[in-house]
Amino acid sequence: MKSLPFAVAKGAPAAGPAGGLDPVETGRSLVALQCSSCHTVSKATAFLGGNRNLAAILKRRGMTDAAAIEVYLNAIGGFPYMHPVVGTPEERRYMAQYLERFVKEAYPEAAQTARPQAGGR
Repeated sequence: MKSLPFAVAKGAPAAGPAGGLDPVETGRSLVALQCSSCHTVSKATAFLGGNRNLAAILKRRGMTDAAAIEVYLNAIGGFPYMHPVVGTPEERRYMAQYLERFVKEAYPEAAQTARPQAGGR
């Protein structure tokens, strides 16, 4: 985030955790910047159906909690059709926290069925 001063979340005084950003809002900004060209990354960006909706993909794969999502984010660069997630481990953790919230907002039942492991493809 410190390299992306134009991507400050709403209400934040400066970019990055040192600037006082909420971790989930930081994650939202990072997910929007890195994933939104191919995926629906919020309820505001498109309808919740479709093959590229991140909430649907993560739910389908059983990745509904931040720990499992973070494992997945760390592995994405090994898929031939995906670019690696860019950022520090802390920033990937923030992305996972946002994506957990997104999944649980889109699929409230996912809050009840969260699994601790990363799940399968």
